[in-house]
Amino acid sequence: MIRKVYRKLRLKLIERTTSFHQHLMKEAYDHWSQYNWSYEEFLENIRTELSQLHYDAVIIGNLNYQVTNGGWFQWYLNGYHTTYKDVEDILDRFVDFSETAIELGNRLSVILSDVMHNIRPYDALDSAMKYGSYDKLEEVLSEEFSDYQFDRIDNIVSTILSKYDYNTKVSEDTAKEIANAIKRELQIRDIGDIIYALTEGESVAYIIDIVREVVLWECAQKVQDDIRHALSNLDRAYYDFNDDFMTEFNKWLCHRYM
Repeated sequence: MIRKVYRKLRLKLIERTTSFHQHLMKEAYDHWSQYNWSYEEFLENIRTELSQLHYDAVIIGNLNYQVTNGGWFQWYLNGYHTTYKDVEDILDRFVDFSETAIELGNRLSVILSDVMHNIRPYDALDSAMKYGSYDKLEEVLSEEFSDYQFDRIDNIVSTILSKYDYNTKVSEDTAKEIANAIKRELQIRDIGDIIYALTEGESVAYIIDIVREVVLWECAQKVQDDIRHALSNLDRAYYDFNDDFMTEFNKWLCHRYM
């Protein structure tokens, strides 16, 4: 009886802090240290070898730590975005706990939806840029680019090259002059590959392809910059209530533990 009363008093004290989820996370990570698991295997095993409580604490605890430490972009960069469906599942159960949980859980659910809406195209662009897949870039940027945009690029480059009677190798000075004219018209930054292609006497079609790639690449970088800016706004949206959310989440964990 005394033990039971002590346990309830201890949990009441824990409920006033955000430490209980950290206690569960420590138990989970201590358990992981005994095995050579990947993070995915760790998540898979703690639910069965420890408890759903530990699993929920790890998923939400890592989300909160990553976002408060470096924003949603860090949560994505460190690979925790792969657990977003688990976060959704936890929130679906969390909102049944209290009126406060409904409000805070729904706020986080809306933010999470916006985060994933931004992360998916960022991730696709990042993959395409990493492997130099311009076909994939074109596919991902289909909303920003159209046949009209490519026709415009082709016409601008062809017109500029014809003004210089380009049909063979040119000097580096002439190549820079042509490349800068293309740069001004298309508002691009990187013209190194264009200059090199011109000095090598590459075909007009090849130079057009190079310019297309430069434009696509820089467009992808701009889209990624815009996405990072959107994510930083979502950081602030989460910071507005994350302390309250973690306090209520901690109470929910305690309630289930009791």
